[in-house]
Amino acid sequence: MSECALSMLTALAEEVNNMDRGRRTELVSATSSQWGDIAGLARGFIPEQMAAGAASVAQRQHEEASGYYGLVHGALLCLQGWLRMSADASSSCRMSPGQLAASHPALLSCLFSLLGATATERVTAERIECLACEILCDVLGPGAYGDDPQQERTAVDAAMAALLSLRDVALTPGPAGAGVARCVASVASALAQRDVNAVCGSGSAAGRAVCESTVEYFVCTNTLPLEQRHPQMGAPLFASLLAPLLGWHACYSSTFVNWNEELDDDEEAFYRFRDQSLTDLLETVFLMTGPAYLQQLQERIAAATAWQQAEGALFCLAAVADMLRGQVFSPSHPHAQQNSHLLLALFEDLCSPAGRSAAFLSSPFTCATAAAVVGAYAPWFECTPAGPLEGALRLLLHALCFPHSWHAAARAFKVLCMRCAARLCSAPVVQSLAAVAAAAVAPAPAAGQVASYVSMPLEDRQAIVEGLARVITLLNPQDVVDSALSIQQPHLARTQSIISHGSSTAAQGGAAAKQLLQHLADELQLMAVLIKGMEAVHPAMKLLEAAWPVLSAVADAPVCRQDRSVLEAVCEVYKRALQAARGSAKPLLTTLLTAVGELFTATQQAACLDVLSTIAEVFGEVKNAPELAAAHQQAFEGAVAAAGAVLMQRSAASQSLPASGDLLRSLLAVADAHLVFARELFISSSVLPQICQWAVAAAALREKEPANAAFSFLSHFLAASSKVFNSAGESAAAGGAADPEQQAAAAAAAATLQQCIAAQGEQLMQTLVVAACDTAPRQLLRALASVLYQLLQERLTGELGRQWLLAALQTQELPGSDCKAFAKLALRQPPLSRGRFDALLIDFAAISRGEGTSDALLAYEL
Repeated sequence: MSECALSMLTALAEEVNNMDRGRRTELVSATSSQWGDIAGLARGFIPEQMAAGAASVAQRQHEEASGYYGLVHGALLCLQGWLRMSADASSSCRMSPGQLAASHPALLSCLFSLLGATATERVTAERIECLACEILCDVLGPGAYGDDPQQERTAVDAAMAALLSLRDVALTPGPAGAGVARCVASVASALAQRDVNAVCGSGSAAGRAVCESTVEYFVCTNTLPLEQRHPQMGAPLFASLLAPLLGWHACYSSTFVNWNEELDDDEEAFYRFRDQSLTDLLETVFLMTGPAYLQQLQERIAAATAWQQAEGALFCLAAVADMLRGQVFSPSHPHAQQNSHLLLALFEDLCSPAGRSAAFLSSPFTCATAAAVVGAYAPWFECTPAGPLEGALRLLLHALCFPHSWHAAARAFKVLCMRCAARLCSAPVVQSLAAVAAAAVAPAPAAGQVASYVSMPLEDRQAIVEGLARVITLLNPQDVVDSALSIQQPHLARTQSIISHGSSTAAQGGAAAKQLLQHLADELQLMAVLIKGMEAVHPAMKLLEAAWPVLSAVADAPVCRQDRSVLEAVCEVYKRALQAARGSAKPLLTTLLTAVGELFTATQQAACLDVLSTIAEVFGEVKNAPELAAAHQQAFEGAVAAAGAVLMQRSAASQSLPASGDLLRSLLAVADAHLVFARELFISSSVLPQICQWAVAAAALREKEPANAAFSFLSHFLAASSKVFNSAGESAAAGGAADPEQQAAAAAAAATLQQCIAAQGEQLMQTLVVAACDTAPRQLLRALASVLYQLLQERLTGELGRQWLLAALQTQELPGSDCKAFAKLALRQPPLSRGRFDALLIDFAAISRGEGTSDALLAYEL
């Protein structure tokens, strides 16, 4: 009966708490008289049931004891629900500590007595303990504040005394003590948010669950200015924290080997605690203690007897990297010189083969943390000539031997090379670094065999190559070429071995073939990364010339032509070489155009068209080279015609246009690039009408990439048409003063563009209206508005543009009155500014999509 009554009262409280503010306020007021009965019931009922349960346990009547403890749990749930039943939802508790202590003096002490409660089963005890802890946190936290400051202080002081009385129990070894310590830390954290002068004594307790709550408390404590704290709550308190943090919480356990064998800890929880909560606290400790922090780390490493201890100290050094660098680089800081000397000593020990830290670098976890430390202090190495740079690089290359430290070492290697390239710009140094790095990034293949698979992720391998490329660019010109070729050579050898000895495996298909082709694509991507890093023109061309036979072999291999990732990697190499070499690549342009055209004809891969876009960007109109310009135009027209044929063929085979979205995007992108960078070539091409048709079709798609490419092309096309029309008009007005050839060319270009606009304009207008109201992705509405705004310009379409818009808006699916209002605003004279027109279209689209109201259009009539 008691259990049923408690459940009903709890359900009533939960129902009231879930109501809206008005009904909640009324019901809280109506039930306020019953609150005293609930609190009194809990104050007397809970100790009575706990005593009855203990008596039953003493008489070995465990089943009866479980019933008593169940009633205690129900009473606590009821008490919690009624305490949270406050008149406004902003407060988590209906009464402040002072008010609760004044009206029900024994209730708080009753709840504190449940921390560390015993029961027949440990699970039952933990449930009672945790629930009591939650209620105390609600009451003592920042939920409610009374009007009597003295009353509140007395209640909080009593709560602090109750917490301190649990100190011995909390520090008792075993699960029971850990549970009490966790509750003490949680309640103290709640008090810290209410009153930062609260004191917590569980900072040295082992166990992450305890430390997480304790760390939260100390972080909250640090929000109070130092001058408002007790003197012991400053540097002395935080200095005492570093030893227990280093001893337990910042380190792997003493029995830790790897996460596969670790049963007592969770990998995600461990790293989340260290990288987030603990790092915040360590930064505060460093700010409070200054050089003493580094001295303690130095002593910890010197006294370490296991790799876990050394790794923990290195983690603490990495955690304060930003703050420590700021102090060292600030000459006016009082600790700048002392911190600089201590930091130099730490790195000399870490980066020296004879150092104390070197004894623990056989552990992959220590290597990973050491690499992270080097990467975090890369700016310090850059500004400190005495810093052991070569030793740091040697450490990072050693860390590449362990899979666990690959990512940290590769990232640190890249950052260190980027920062310290000026100190490393010596050909022998680069050759030495490249030789050691190649063993991990691109090991040489055995004679007559396929290159072995490299397990290191491509991202990490790219980081190492980028770092080496940065150093190479600062060498003298001849050394740049030699060093770049020596770095590229291992990748060429591995690529050649795959082509020569792996073709049969790739032709068989299956998982092995897929892995082999991905392996090939990775090697090509690494060559592209190296070429991308070459700022001077000659290394890029030399690298491309050296790689050309291998690239041709890859492009011609039937198994490679069937793999998209391999073809994309080949095209990436072409693009990077063009972007790096720029005009110096002109001698290879004819060969490259032929190769890319043949590759696209054979594979229909969109990446080939992206290479043509890069060619247009780099070379533009190809002035003063008629044969080269003709080859460029032929390649462009051939690629567009081939892509259009593929799209038509797929459409005839009942394949939807969105399924070919990547190819359509590339087709419009290559057209857009030629329109922007080679306008004369584009306008004079025979495929201009075909491109306009595909652009109109792509503008109607829901897919973002092809639609975005269509809007970009159409916007540039209409803008270019406007310029050509103006130019033709000026030439005609000049009459005999203008060059006849230029005048004829301008008139011909204007006629071509006018014909395209007249042929596709009405369909384009209908497509734009439907896209705005339905199909276009929301993030592309502004780009769509740009196209529509230009299409309505008088110099482009004249009266036809107005007629097209009115006809497109006369659709049954669209709201008639809103369409009329939009048409009136869009066609007003003088026209809206470009910014207001964009906003108008977006608001109209929202109305058509059911996301806005007609009132949004009223603002544009003002």
